[in-house]
Amino acid sequence: MYLNEIPYGRNAYGVQAAAQSYFGKTANTLDLAESAYLAALPQAPTYYNPLGPNRQALDDRKNTILSLMKDQGYITADQMKQAQNEKVDFSPLSNIMVAPHFVLYVENYLANKYGESTLNEGGLKSIPRLIPDSKASRNRWLRTTRTKNKKNTRSATPPWWPLTPKPDKF
Repeated sequence: MYLNEIPYGRNAYGVQAAAQSYFGKTANTLDLAESAYLAALPQAPTYYNPLGPNRQALDDRKNTILSLMKDQGYITADQMKQAQNEKVDFSPLSNIMVAPHFVLYVENYLANKYGESTLNEGGLKSIPRLIPDSKASRNRWLRTTRTKNKKNTRSATPPWWPLTPKPDKF
């Protein structure tokens, strides 16, 4: 029952949902390395997110799990080495995120600040200040302004253009 209720990250609760989310397959078709990765996640799903900044820590944890499995007689030394050396491909995020790197950054920040359990069970409400379509809106406005300026002043450059600082001047 426990494996079907715990959070694995990516809004996946339970090993079956995690297998689908991370590898695009059912739990009973996972190989040893993929299973070890899933076993590594519940301790800190945000920290060990394979797409996040702590991928090496996730790999180290997977290898520790494989080593413990060998020590306890569940797998052989050859199976452990093969699984440790296997290159595992994770599925991209399947749910549509407007700014996935920003979302993962905020999630990681909150987990570091408040802890994994608070992040998963504490009822936090985060309202980050990201306006996803601001660049598209600005570009639309810029095209409109350029068209109007070109029509009225025979210049496509907006009037504030010279006031815009150069990137090296910040």
